[in-house]
Amino acid sequence: MTQAKLSETLDKYGDRLWPLLPNEWHYRLKNSIHILELSKELKKRNFYLVTVIANDERELEDKCFKIYYLFSHPADNMFLITEMVLDNKQETYCSIAEVFKAARPFELEIGDLFGLYPAQRLGQEQSARPAEDRTKTFLHGSYPANFNPLRRHDNALLPETTERVTARYVEHSLPEPPTGELYLTVGPVHAGVIEPGRFSFRISGEIIEEVEIKLGYTHKGIERLFQTHYNLLEGWRLAEHVSGDSSFAHSLAYCKAVEALAGCHISKVAKLLRALFLEMERLVNHIGDTGALAHDIALELVAAELAVLREEMLRLNGEMTGSRFLRKLNRPGGLELPGTITGGFLENLWIRLEKITNKYQALAEPMLKGSHFRNRALGVGILKEEQALDLGATGMVARAAGLLRDFRLQHPFGPYGDAEVKAIIESHRGRYIENYGLDKYRGDVYSRFLQRMEEVETSKELIAYFIQCFKKFPPVTNYREELDLERVDNFVFGFGYVEGWRGDIVYWIMKDKFNRIYRCKIRDASTLNWPALKEALAPTNSSLRETLLADFPLINKSFNLSYSGNDL
Repeated sequence: MTQAKLSETLDKYGDRLWPLLPNEWHYRLKNSIHILELSKELKKRNFYLVTVIANDERELEDKCFKIYYLFSHPADNMFLITEMVLDNKQETYCSIAEVFKAARPFELEIGDLFGLYPAQRLGQEQSARPAEDRTKTFLHGSYPANFNPLRRHDNALLPETTERVTARYVEHSLPEPPTGELYLTVGPVHAGVIEPGRFSFRISGEIIEEVEIKLGYTHKGIERLFQTHYNLLEGWRLAEHVSGDSSFAHSLAYCKAVEALAGCHISKVAKLLRALFLEMERLVNHIGDTGALAHDIALELVAAELAVLREEMLRLNGEMTGSRFLRKLNRPGGLELPGTITGGFLENLWIRLEKITNKYQALAEPMLKGSHFRNRALGVGILKEEQALDLGATGMVARAAGLLRDFRLQHPFGPYGDAEVKAIIESHRGRYIENYGLDKYRGDVYSRFLQRMEEVETSKELIAYFIQCFKKFPPVTNYREELDLERVDNFVFGFGYVEGWRGDIVYWIMKDKFNRIYRCKIRDASTLNWPALKEALAPTNSSLRETLLADFPLINKSFNLSYSGNDL
């Protein structure tokens, strides 16, 4: 579809507003009911939903709630933002979940935090909304029903409510299982050092018939903290603690959103180093997760060796930046580093990194061929490509199912836009799946293991390319540009995005008139991939075996989603 045709379609439903960047189309809907018709049109054009943002703008010029939908074009580097204005005192809106299932987690979140619920049909009153739309995702049973912490006029209730919720906790009960079946609930507190989440399995013998995944136990009011405790230049401090294993990716997405607001142009060397650190973070986590998968099938010697390699990667990070987890580096405008990075230092880093990744391949390759791993992983926890597309899955999980979701290719920044970088990523895409002839198993635990190996090999080559590019720049000591936020209009928004190791991470930030954060909406890749995990556990109609209860830990680890990044 040409841009002219797309513009003609969009003009039927909304008025085009001036965008901050050329690849962002921003439309305000003429009527809120048009969102469903527009969504159907976008679905036909293969657009997909990236995130949904609710905002309380009742004290601003329009005096209402608004909901913003961010869509991505599947091939072109283009975003579409649609702004839906809710009429004064309107607290229901038209759901698009029947068109884009990825909207469902956001709609549940908006219900909790804003008290806005999707109407079952157009014109339906709030009091008549379906019971399932009152499901609590973040604010569990001990919170009062009328407590919505991101409503700006209800701030006075917050201290009193916080004191009351510590007094008691009410958990909803599960329905009666069918005859011959039973419920087995695991969590929210688990053995080992992992985050809390409750998994209620309905089982028939050893077969999982259904699972309910309840999250929100690590909800800590992150988005409200951005509003109350941080200005635009300091918000990176909180962003890098949203999900600890993705500290660099989260803080970078935050900084890019602020930079988009300010219209700041980052130096090429800063963009190059940002890309290098992103790939270092990707390597650390995929090496660590490969070891965790080995541990889950009792390959303890392999798991121990991979844990050592992960530790060596963390030490490399520490030597290069002063932080094992690449924290305190990103700033709006660029990077703050403890010293000057030289080409010689990076050459030494590459020698050590090459040894680590070569040893990783030597440990992971035999797992692919061993019957002990293949018997446990092949055909287990399948997420098909059409399911991934339907649910809006993203990142590594989507790619393992055969669906291309990679912001490094679709929405590149800095060196990711180079033809050489695109060629490196494309040359590795699906290579392991093809080499091992596993098309009928695509999307299972084994495929996600292969995808991790592919990611490690791709990151290794990208880092080698970035190091060679870095040598062409003269030595610099300043990797940061100053931002002039005073010239930026009040109450405008910008968004930033990166391809983290789990998938794309998106930050949407609105500025107030004091250069503070009026609203910050975060979307970690895990938000869209938790429903995909539930789908991968569901009974299958194929000839492959059904999912057993004993398979769950392995399937769960093959996704390795973030609880903290979801429970904002």
